[in-house]
Amino acid sequence: MFPDLVQLAFSFIPEYTTESVVLPWSRAQYNVRHGVTDGLLTYPSMERQGYAIFSALPLFTQDFGHLVYSAENPNIDVIESATSFADLSGLTVIVERGSKWEEDNIPGYLARVPGPHLNTMMHLLMLREAGDFMVQPAEDARFAARQLGYSNKLKVRKVDFIPNSQIPFHIGVSRELPFAREVIDRVDAIMQSPEFQAQRKVLIESYR
Repeated sequence: MFPDLVQLAFSFIPEYTTESVVLPWSRAQYNVRHGVTDGLLTYPSMERQGYAIFSALPLFTQDFGHLVYSAENPNIDVIESATSFADLSGLTVIVERGSKWEEDNIPGYLARVPGPHLNTMMHLLMLREAGDFMVQPAEDARFAARQLGYSNKLKVRKVDFIPNSQIPFHIGVSRELPFAREVIDRVDAIMQSPEFQAQRKVLIESYR
């Protein structure tokens, strides 16, 4: 969904064209820091603001407050009745390798199985049964499950005990780009447009 959202935003700015690439997170940050690639879509932490200029408003706010699991998991009753991470302490969570957010917000006492990206994590959950659940946005989980043929087994439960679950994602442009501020000013203007907001809503709903 993220590449489509970025493409939509820049479709309103015809003098710029965009090309999306998927990279390991550390490489993506390195490339933007050094001007190898022009920008990224991420949370504008203080560190990242040091090497990129970010849009004033988020392009999208992801809700990580969901447990993602298989309908065939033998521990499904535990997952569906849990009111805290402590209730899940006997289970194994599948995480994204290197995710700082998961390190900070999923308790360390939970057993972990890491995967390099969401597709592998979904295989670990559904095919290999290497863990009991993931913590992911509902849209991402449903899209990956559709792509990989797991929709019939997928279960997604909204919970209220996951800290810092609302994460705003802003467009950031490398400070190495001479006209970075100009690009962001145009993006900020477009994001105020009712036409853009309407099309963004339709696009987001298509992933749900």
